[in-house]
Amino acid sequence: MKKFVILTVLFVGACMATGPVAVVYKPGSTGEQRAGALLDCETQALAKVPRAIATGITPAYTTPSNVQCYGSGAYVSCQQYGGQTYGGDVYNYDANQDLRDRVTLQCLAQKGFQVISLPTCDAEQSKRAISSVGRKQPTYDKIECVVEGGYVLKS
Repeated sequence: MKKFVILTVLFVGACMATGPVAVVYKPGSTGEQRAGALLDCETQALAKVPRAIATGITPAYTTPSNVQCYGSGAYVSCQQYGGQTYGGDVYNYDANQDLRDRVTLQCLAQKGFQVISLPTCDAEQSKRAISSVGRKQPTYDKIECVVEGGYVLKS
C-alpha cells in the first residue's frame, strides 16, 4: 500500500533521508507559521477522519514437501524436504491514513500552503546550510537542497 507521509515539522528527518523529502511550502512564510499550519491541519484531519486500525496478513506460500527414504529392510532412513511456509505475517495498519493525509493537504491548500518535494543535502552541501527558524521561506527555485531545520540556497 502506497502511503504519503506528511512531515510533522518542516524538514524533520531531512538529514537522514537519502532522496527527496516532502516539505510544507509557502514562499515568505516562516518555519513557525508552516509548523503551526501543519499541526492545525493534522489536528483537524484527525478529528474528521479518526484512526481505523485494521489487521492484515501478508500472502503465505508453502514450498512443496517431499519425503525421500533410503535403505532397505529394518534400516530405512527418511528425510523430509520442503514444506516450509513463508509469509503469513500479521500486521496492523491505519485504514484511514491515506484519506487523513488528503484531508491534511486540502486544509494546507486552503491556508495557502502546499507540500512539495525537495532534494536532501549531501554532507558537503550541508556545510552551507542556513537555519529556517525565523526566516521567510524563499521560492522553491532558489532552494538547492534541505537539511533538518534549514536549507541551502542556490549559488
